[in-house]
Amino acid sequence: MFSNRLKYLGKTSRKYHAQQAIRGINGRSAEKGKAFRFQASGFSMAPFIKDGDILTLVDLNYRQIRIGIVLAFYHPQNSKLTVHRVVTRNGKTYLMKPDNGMNADGWINHEEVIGMVHSVERGGTMIKFGLGWEKWLIAHLSRWNALMPIIRVFWPLLPQSIRQKLKDG
Repeated sequence: MFSNRLKYLGKTSRKYHAQQAIRGINGRSAEKGKAFRFQASGFSMAPFIKDGDILTLVDLNYRQIRIGIVLAFYHPQNSKLTVHRVVTRNGKTYLMKPDNGMNADGWINHEEVIGMVHSVERGGTMIKFGLGWEKWLIAHLSRWNALMPIIRVFWPLLPQSIRQKLKDG
């Protein structure tokens, strides 16, 4: 979901290389127990996380990781910072997959997890859909590559007011 550049949202907006951002996330979480906010870039988690959304990451332990949780981690193939959803787990390893993609990222170990997406902000509004109870359903549909086809089929059937609300958050 993320390129090798992120925007850290602090007192000043600075661009970080993924390595620096990860050190910043880990340092902030471990030392101060505070959340780390940055701007998403990419479309792999659309429609639930969109390009330009502000994500807040929090630290967590492996017992808190469940199917449907959205995690930030090192991608196993290209070592880039990535934010995708847990679609299944086996102990301390997790199969990660984008909501808007056909292929899973592969299995990652708990040690590769940087943090959990605690909140999504879009245009100054907190987005809750995709992080609540429905995250389990989204994960299972995504795992079997059914999420986006279902969205495409049912989208035109939704009333305009609901479509607009989902688009805007």
